[in-house]
Amino acid sequence: MEISIIGYSSLVKRKILFSLNKLKEIEQVNIFTRRHIDSKIFENFRFKVFIHPFENIYNYSKSCNSIFYYISTENSIHDELTYLLLSNFKNVLVDKPISLSLKSLYENINLARNNQCFLSEVITWEFHSQVNYLKEFINQNHITDVSIRFTIPLPLKDNFRVNQSLGSGVFWDMISYFVSTINFLNIEGVCKKSISKNLGKFCNQWMKINLNNEKINLNAIFGFGFPYQNKLEILSKSDYLIFNRIYTSDPSIPVLVNRVSTSDSKEIKFTDDSFMNYFKNVIDLINIGNHESELFNIKERYKKIFEI
Repeated sequence: MEISIIGYSSLVKRKILFSLNKLKEIEQVNIFTRRHIDSKIFENFRFKVFIHPFENIYNYSKSCNSIFYYISTENSIHDELTYLLLSNFKNVLVDKPISLSLKSLYENINLARNNQCFLSEVITWEFHSQVNYLKEFINQNHITDVSIRFTIPLPLKDNFRVNQSLGSGVFWDMISYFVSTINFLNIEGVCKKSISKNLGKFCNQWMKINLNNEKINLNAIFGFGFPYQNKLEILSKSDYLIFNRIYTSDPSIPVLVNRVSTSDSKEIKFTDDSFMNYFKNVIDLINIGNHESELFNIKERYKKIFEI
């Protein structure tokens, strides 16, 4: 099985290739990049890696048959690349945000449906085994409060996440985490957002979102330029549940989940590779021809994103 990756991002370098290397089905990986990459760094991978100039995507996608193309570039060209690949009847995975325009997103969803292509936004946190514990908890408890904290140090100045012209900023980088979380927890309500000035520029920036309904109070803080936090806290009438590395994790390092109740407290460890599990799920869905579930999830997620 062959796959193609467009863009040699930090995420591809640090995580994606190592997760793909665990899947026996993957025999060849093509990387399209503007950078010069020494092919020797891929010698220890199980699959073959071929480096291509970024400009060759169009011709390659017309003639070759990767099971999917993974877009990991600056946000501003996600729509264009997605349209190009779907037009050539290719399955496409896209780093968040999958689109900066609701109009372009719907055009690509319709194109994927018409051309019978698989289209997915790469959100992997739900594919970690710690989330199974969260599922059990919310099925057995009445949630009253939810707190989300996801803040990171300021990215380097040449990182597209702090380049406004490339569709960057804390909103586009983090909003899919927020909406996927409230969808997972099945929480509905009106969201009130406040956001810092200079969004997308090379400076500290933050976004706060509050959601209140008659049963649950939810508050979220996201930010660039702050100490690292990656927490989801859930409060029920009798228990307090803390996920310390909920949205991103290292497959070689256990994540800790703390549960405190009126009678006792415990710490639970989970070790898993959410990216590998996500890719397994994608390959399974492609093999059985299930395209609609992901298209529905994307559409529902971005309806809320553009309302916030």
